[in-house]
Amino acid sequence: MEGAGFVVDAEVMKNFATKDLPQYTEQAGKFMELVDKADVSNESWGAVGLFTKQGYTNMLGSLKGLLDQMQEGCRQAGEKFSAAARVYTETDDEIAGAFKSIAERLGDD
Repeated sequence: MEGAGFVVDAEVMKNFATKDLPQYTEQAGKFMELVDKADVSNESWGAVGLFTKQGYTNMLGSLKGLLDQMQEGCRQAGEKFSAAARVYTETDDEIAGAFKSIAERLGDD
């Protein structure tokens, strides 16, 4: 029955976990550095700042929190993708070994 089931490329999963996701984590870190630079002193705001600076500071804090969550989420996703790739590879190896053993017993090397 052609097309039944699904195919998992464990190598693609490993590459995603070890190459792609760390780039997203790094980008979030760069954004966080920019957010730090965007938080200027009260004097820089002048008279308008009396009314708006606190709201701006709160929004920057929220953004930093979201970027921190993004970094942590990427790290956790990387760990989970790596673990899943390992399980798929181990399972494939076990099944291939079992079929090889059966073929050897049947004399069909």
